[in-house]
Amino acid sequence: MFSGKGGENEQGLAFRVVRQAMQPTLAGMSETERREFLGSWYDIVGAALGLEATDPARVPDPTGVRDGLDWVMTRLTMMNAPVVLLLDDLHWADTESLDWLASFAPRVADLPLLVVAGYRPDELPADATSFRTLVERHEQRPHVLSRSARPRWRGSSGTKWVRKPRTSSAASAGRSPAEAPSRPSSWPSGSASGG
Repeated sequence: MFSGKGGENEQGLAFRVVRQAMQPTLAGMSETERREFLGSWYDIVGAALGLEATDPARVPDPTGVRDGLDWVMTRLTMMNAPVVLLLDDLHWADTESLDWLASFAPRVADLPLLVVAGYRPDELPADATSFRTLVERHEQRPHVLSRSARPRWRGSSGTKWVRKPRTSSAASAGRSPAEAPSRPSSWPSGSASGG
């Protein structure tokens, strides 16, 4: 399992949530193994993942960074399959992590990966346009956690969007975020954003 969590005071730190999810596995590798694992992507995603200091004079191509992060997450998934990517408190996530998630989500259907994303829709940052668009495209698919729902978990490939009630989180409702109720039978199995 890979996990990351938005922090109320960390929204200005680019790729903070992505780093939390990927860094522990990469940190377990030696420098040589890490460079070998990342290959030609090292120079492109190294700064985003906190593997090297950011050079303020060099501004990386955002599309290249997202593509590189896609490759890293895909490779980590294939090495550890099946995988759950648990992202919580995304209403406090940095915009760069939300943009990456929005661009990566359509590729999840082809991977042995379940993405569970918890957030409060009315507290998403104003500049989280790509993430908001992704979620709105799936209209009824986000599942609102409620205190009365009995937790059951059925894993499948795809993305499970979890809207958190404004007044409580999954943890305060006595459940871990991964204990979301199972998907309604009307959701297609293995869909890129319906898992």
